[in-house]
Amino acid sequence: MPMAFGGAAPHRCTPQMIQLTKLNNQPFAVMQTLLKFVEQSPDTVLTLVSGEKIVVRESAEEVIRRVVEFRRVVLEGVAGKHAAAQQRVQSRVAPWIRAVLPVRSLASAEFSAVFS
Repeated sequence: MPMAFGGAAPHRCTPQMIQLTKLNNQPFAVMQTLLKFVEQSPDTVLTLVSGEKIVVRESAEEVIRRVVEFRRVVLEGVAGKHAAAQQRVQSRVAPWIRAVLPVRSLASAEFSAVFS
């Protein structure tokens, strides 16, 4: 039974690609965003979004494992970049907030004293 998946994510070896092996032992890389189906019947057949079919040595489970690993690496990278960006913003904004808050507190106290 075919398994469908798609999406984008860079891989450690080749950006946007996973490395596989054709039946003649020739290694190749395929953009995982172009994969439409992976079928095991008995050989593993990749169907691309273009309709082209490629027979590979790896099992369907192995191809899917590589795609999942590929996406995991990308999501970790995105999460890491997001955390680093948050830290940069906080380090820039925190001194500004410390400088502004006492002024706001004073202004608020003066405002209350005038209108009480």
